[in-house]
Amino acid sequence: MNLDAVRRALVAHPQVRSAHIEASIDHTDGTLALVAYVVPVEAGADPAEWTEWIARRQDLDGTPLRFVLRETLPVDTFAWVGDGEEPAPAGPADDRPVAPRDVIEEVLIDMWERELGVNPIGVFDSFLELGGHSLAAIRIVNRVRRAFRTELPYDDLLSGPTVAELAKRIVADEVEPGRTARIAAVHLKVRGLSAEQLRQMLTATGGRVGT
Repeated sequence: MNLDAVRRALVAHPQVRSAHIEASIDHTDGTLALVAYVVPVEAGADPAEWTEWIARRQDLDGTPLRFVLRETLPVDTFAWVGDGEEPAPAGPADDRPVAPRDVIEEVLIDMWERELGVNPIGVFDSFLELGGHSLAAIRIVNRVRRAFRTELPYDDLLSGPTVAELAKRIVADEVEPGRTARIAAVHLKVRGLSAEQLRQMLTATGGRVGT
């Protein structure tokens, strides 16, 4: 689902001044919902017209389910505002996937590639544009929680839908500086080991494989 494509289609409507599209998980049924924050050209705009406008675009695979009218939109890295004005891109403009820059990103990319069946994945690639959906988001977050022993909210994967952003959020919540990197290093250390090799390692280290 390309959220920017939906946004661009929406701001092309003559009654829309600017818009921002967000995706979030509906916790009542686990489905992925779209919300469009819209600054209309004038008061009295009819959101039903916007829904029909977007629905005519055959290349879009998601239509906002709910509209929220705003007088202005914030200018930050997660908001697109006014007449084509866009923030600087979060990552390099090059289309080639950007390789992980540390052990945390390397572990996260491994999780994403296993869950999404996409390879390679770069640290700036969007979860939604890679084909991510609500069920995949739940599974990935559960993997992250178990691996890094963190209470990562499900919505964090959608509000910061790249490996780079996710890694920052996990590190920001760690209870001890460097803990996340040490856990990631352990995961990389045991990745690919056979059951026998892992048993031997545990025996040799007294049941510990940490750094």
